[in-house]
Amino acid sequence: MHFSKRALAVVAVLLAGVMISASADAFTVEAPWKKAPIKVAYGGNVWATSTTGAALSFTVKGKSFAMWFTAGPKNGKVAVYVNGKRSRIVDQYAPKTIRRAVVMTRAKATNTVMVVALSTKNKKSKGTKVTVDAFS
Repeated sequence: MHFSKRALAVVAVLLAGVMISASADAFTVEAPWKKAPIKVAYGGNVWATSTTGAALSFTVKGKSFAMWFTAGPKNGKVAVYVNGKRSRIVDQYAPKTIRRAVVMTRAKATNTVMVVALSTKNKKSKGTKVTVDAFS
């Protein structure tokens, strides 16, 4: 097997325990979430959906952590739940596709995180696509 330098860098960071990347298949994801290639994403891919109510769940360790995503002109909003409680609504709109993060604090040592796609969007957005890139 041949791995690109980018893929090896992702694996190296994961082994160091620094970041969990969507491109590294670090968690199990089912439809309607799909892997989508985006150049600015941490590993070159994100998990994306436009389906209202689609949820993505996984476990994150650390009393504070960041959820990375790609924001863009066709992106909508997600609700982020930490340990069953809604933590915040994240607007993933940006005029150009860029990488962003939101930081969650006051969490437990181990946290169950759920990201839920909403049907809402910024008035400037042309769509409701939402993404999850990585956690750190």
